[in-house]
Amino acid sequence: MSLAPSLTQTSPVHQGRAGHIALWIVQIALAAMFLLAGSSKLFGALALVATMIGAIAAHLFIVGGSPAMPVILLFGSAGVLWARRNQLLGALRTVR
Repeated sequence: MSLAPSLTQTSPVHQGRAGHIALWIVQIALAAMFLLAGSSKLFGALALVATMIGAIAAHLFIVGGSPAMPVILLFGSAGVLWARRNQLLGALRTVR
């Protein structure tokens, strides 16, 4: 039994790398859409809040590493939702 690492074995560091990169791409794309959107910032903020909750959970339970960036984006988008809560309530009333 050899203690030397095999070239075919994957280390725990590289196992979640693809998922980590995919999360960053989704986070950056949604943040860019959110910042560039004119009147639809409300719906961008809703999408970003949902994505950041999933990203935080993925960082904590699957990928590992620091969930600092998703937490920062979550607070920013939640702040926009809070500031536009009257618009959100109006949109919810028109759906009913």
